[in-house]
Amino acid sequence: MKKRILTGDRPTGPLHIGHYFGALQSRVALQDEYDTFVIIADVQALTDNCVVYFYHTMLSIVELEEINKECRKGDRGCVQCKKQLSKNVIRMLAPIREKRESYQKKPKMVEGILYEGTKKAREAAKKTMAKVRKKICLDYFDE
Repeated sequence: MKKRILTGDRPTGPLHIGHYFGALQSRVALQDEYDTFVIIADVQALTDNCVVYFYHTMLSIVELEEINKECRKGDRGCVQCKKQLSKNVIRMLAPIREKRESYQKKPKMVEGILYEGTKKAREAAKKTMAKVRKKICLDYFDE
């Protein structure tokens, strides 16, 4: 039995030389050695099952309708979509990064926050473990 290759294509228009060098040349070279299965992504699959589009639904609310329309028409490529998503992720993370930078300039304050948080967590864990020991009857050493 031959090894298998599973790959996918997105129909974006007539074939051109870029398709040959981008995908077809390697498939032809491997066709005798492998059983090749090619999935042709339909329009619905492009947006309904696309992880990038899923993230756009959370981060690109303003542009979402335009993204969906362009993707379904084949006017938007995956690279363009990912670049836009990347810009939106960077914009979303900007205030978090600013806050991190402000904490980075105050290491003693951060140490104090961590110290106090650790004290609170230890107290909460101590109470929880006492309840657990009592429930499973391992509290016979407790006073």
